[in-house]
This record gives sequence, structure tokens and C-alpha cells, in this order.
Amino acid sequence: MKRNTSKGLIALIGTSLIRGPSFPIIKIVVTNINDYTYVWLGSLIVICDLLPYVLYYRAKICIDEVSCKSFKIGVKGGLLANIFYALGLWLQGLGTRYTTASNSAFITGLSIVFVHLYSYFILRRYNLKLILSLTLALSGLYLLTMPSSGLSIGDILVFIGSLMRASQIIIIDRFSLSNPLIFTFSKCSLQYLSLFWMYYLIR
Repeated sequence: MKRNTSKGLIALIGTSLIRGPSFPIIKIVVTNINDYTYVWLGSLIVICDLLPYVLYYRAKICIDEVSCKSFKIGVKGGLLANIFYALGLWLQGLGTRYTTASNSAFITGLSIVFVHLYSYFILRRYNLKLILSLTLALSGLYLLTMPSSGLSIGDILVFIGSLMRASQIIIIDRFSLSNPLIFTFSKCSLQYLSLFWMYYLIR
């Protein structure tokens, strides 16, 4: 199946436009609620939004083995991506509490470096165009965020979270041909249940 690169590019640009302004919001939110609640509420909102679609898809579209294949792949990919997504989001929220929003944004953006390293060392796919793209992306990210100097525990936590986010991106790429809404619902459902259980465990 050939990927529609134009739609993918538009979706990624839209995600970036939405994601960028979220860092100052995260800074405000994590100073008023704990890290578990922050991730838990985000997952709950996604689940409530996508549940009607998932129920419709399972009842009306997934009627035989062939049509259910995308559903099963989406569920599997979502479950795998959830592990790294939840860790990345939690570490970002926790780290942002102890650092600046600009530092958090820049360090989180370093996940693109780790994805490029994966492409080079694991997939053996790399060229001059990718090197130029990475250089321009990092330069632009630095100019946009202007992170402050110095290293804090918050920077370290966000950095580890960035590694988790890179892993999530790699998993999403491997399962990108599955149904994206089923994938997202599966990921957030497990995340929600895990955090719900952890909340009562640490009480």
C-alpha cells in the first residue's frame, strides 16, 4: 500500500502547530495538579472522543478476518506505543515542573535526533538531505525556544522523556498503515487503565 505523503505532511504540520503552544500550558497545568492526573485526564478525553467511532467500526466494518486485520494491528500498535508515550509524557510533565517551558520544548524536540540515529544505525537509511533537514530543524527549534543555559534535574527528566517519545515515533512508523483512530484509542485506553491502577496503588 502506497502512503499518501501529502496528507501525512499536512497532518504533521498541523500537529506541530497544535503542539508548539502546549508547552506553556503544560507548565501551568503541572504546577496545579500532579503528574499522574495530568496524563490520566488527557487519556480520558481522547477515549471519550474516540469511543463512538471504535464501537461503530467494530460493529459495522469489522465483519470478517480481512476487514478486522487493520483493527487488530491498530490495537497491537497502540498498546506498544502506549508504554513509551506514557513514560515520555509523564517525564515531560515532571521535568517541566523543575525547568523552564523553553528548555522543555527544546529538549523534547531532540527526539528527532534520536529518530535520525535509529534511521542511520538500524535501518541504514541516511543521506545528505536528511542531514540538512536535521540541521535546519534543530537550528529553527533553538531559535524558536531560546533555551536557557545550565543543567537541572528537570532538563534530565525531560531528556529521558524525549528518548521515550522517539521510541514512540518509531513504533508509530512501524504500525502507520493501521487505522490511526483505532491505534490512538488502544494506546490511550491502556494508558488510562494503567494510571488508574497506579493512582490507587500509591495512595
